Amino acid sequence: MGDYDVPVQPAKERDVRRIRNTAALTLAALVTTVSISACDLFSGDPSNEVLGPRESLRIAVTSAIDTAGLRIGVKDGVFDRAGLDIELVEQPTEQAAMGALDSGDADLAFGSNTTLLRAAQDGAELELEAEAYQARPYTAAIVSMPGSGYDEPQDKPQPRIAVDTSTDNARLSVNSLLSVNGVDPAGVDFVPRDRGDIAEALTSGAVDGAWLAEPYLTSIQQELGATVVLDGSSGAMQDYPFSSYATNQSFANKKGAVLQRFRQALGEAHSATTPTRVQQELPTFAEVDPATAALVTVGEYPAQFNQVRVQRVADLMMQYDQLPDRLDVYELTPAPLRS
Repeated sequence: MGDYDVPVQPAKERDVRRIRNTAALTLAALVTTVSISACDLFSGDPSNEVLGPRESLRIAVTSAIDTAGLRIGVKDGVFDRAGLDIELVEQPTEQAAMGALDSGDADLAFGSNTTLLRAAQDGAELELEAEAYQARPYTAAIVSMPGSGYDEPQDKPQPRIAVDTSTDNARLSVNSLLSVNGVDPAGVDFVPRDRGDIAEALTSGAVDGAWLAEPYLTSIQQELGATVVLDGSSGAMQDYPFSSYATNQSFANKKGAVLQRFRQALGEAHSATTPTRVQQELPTFAEVDPATAALVTVGEYPAQFNQVRVQRVADLMMQYDQLPDRLDVYELTPAPLRS
């Protein structure tokens, strides 16, 4: 045999080695596939999680800017990917939304935290599922007309303040804002008005000022030239948690796993909600034109429920005699949020 002669292997030995190599490659590919699948399963990507059967949820909502994060999540398919079919049950006021929940026409309801906590204090068996909206500077304000003589809080020791009947946030906010600015809240004359009638109340002099939240705060400034007396997110109202979504305890007991999926999907939707996107979507559900919507100040859409934050609302309500006793928000939240 020469220096460059290569030994020839018997055919049988070559076949055995080929079979072994093929088996090894197949096993390696299988291990890789299983490993990738395991990584997908535990990666936290909602699209890869085992969600269970599809479920439907009916949510009673108003046209408040607070609901923008939920609406955007529905529109962008966040809930659909979580295996949830969401029906938004439109209501004119928070009280109507709560009525839809009570009557069984909705599975969850949007409401200001003052509305929800007062209902719980009055005996409603509610479970707070998720926060909807949180204040930022100038997301709400007390406003007045130029020349009204109400430019500073101290200008009127007993001001007449118009409040929007569609929400329950106004009274607590006004009491707190005026109190820290040296005005006795006991002297405030609250004048309930439908949102569309607040402009007339201001221009006619029927009221000294009005408490308004966005986007209607920007609307009335644009339409009437109304000016800000007090930023609604100042003092104790800084970063104030405006609103939440709640369900009946009986529904929560039956559908705890479904509500967990809702909370996770809403958190994802809220995390992706930007001020620009909210401004773009506002004209589709609120009474505001695109030009005004582009000027609206947008608050925060919390990704997680914070009991301490919402407890502030309950404590302020007790401080200003809107609750007779201290209400423990912790006891109103789902068990997974208490750990």
